[in-house]
Amino acid sequence: MTRKSGLAIGVGIAALAIVFVLATAGEKYDMPEPLEVEYLNRMKDVGTAETEFSTLATGQRQLTIRHEVIEGVSPEMILWWFHNFPTRTVTVAGEDVPWYRLWHPRDHIVVVIRERGNPDIPGFSQGTDIVIHERVGGKYQPFNGHVAALDATGIHLAAAVGGATIGNLHHTFTAVEGGTLYESKLVLGLDVPVVRVLANELIRNFVMTDKQAKGWFTHNVEEVGNFQFFLPELYAEHHGS
Repeated sequence: MTRKSGLAIGVGIAALAIVFVLATAGEKYDMPEPLEVEYLNRMKDVGTAETEFSTLATGQRQLTIRHEVIEGVSPEMILWWFHNFPTRTVTVAGEDVPWYRLWHPRDHIVVVIRERGNPDIPGFSQGTDIVIHERVGGKYQPFNGHVAALDATGIHLAAAVGGATIGNLHHTFTAVEGGTLYESKLVLGLDVPVVRVLANELIRNFVMTDKQAKGWFTHNVEEVGNFQFFLPELYAEHHGS
């Protein structure tokens, strides 16, 4: 085997490993029936937000969303939500379910905390390792992630393989009149010469296809829009507890 062919095989294996990590996340869960909450059938339409989908010069996928203002919700409420939601439950129709399911009553299953960043914060904090179990675009899509940053201005979730960052999701929260302006940017793929060509092509073809991108837009707009339906009441009842 020549050095060149060996490098090509190595690149291919690395690329396939990236796709595998993005597409799998350990334990699998069955999709529950939609949670019967009053806003289930009136979640926001993707048309209420400004969305953009592009392929960067590196071959990475970039998806951005400028959401409609979340009425009656402050950045401090959203930060409190991230600090607490993975470990709390609520009773709906006589059944205890994770708070996470309130965020998206059709697509969400559970978030697992693998390792806490701040031992005094039960949910997300800087340094927390997580596994998100949800459905995106009609497809079960678990995701291994790391909370790279979190404060009242936003959250940064990252995924890495062998020290190489393969995905970054940034959400920013800005206080505006009447609520919060929430903006999202997802970048998937590698910006590493040689490896990125095959890895990013595989990601575009198997992990974030055009169809999946549309599904992600819909899911994210619905999920963020749902904050105004439940978070003010939840915050008033449980903040400080």
